[in-house]
Amino acid sequence: MNNILQFPDRFRKEPRQYRIPLYTGADVDVVLFCINAFGDTEKRVILDDLIQLDPIIVMECLDFALESDMISSSTKEHIKCIRNSVEEK
Repeated sequence: MNNILQFPDRFRKEPRQYRIPLYTGADVDVVLFCINAFGDTEKRVILDDLIQLDPIIVMECLDFALESDMISSSTKEHIKCIRNSVEEK
């Protein structure tokens, strides 16, 4: 009786919206690095561009960084903290 059915997103009337809280300069630096290193952008993303980016793209870049061998384990832990702090509106 405790089974909860998950319905697909196609039944949602409004699109999902996400909020990625970045509290420190290190949080911002890690996110900018992930976007510039693993994102599919034509130009370099800076702090002013960060607010206008789609949160889904940012989360995908963070996920790619977690799978990369180029990232240190301490940075991966920082990325996991940022990724876990994402809130759905």
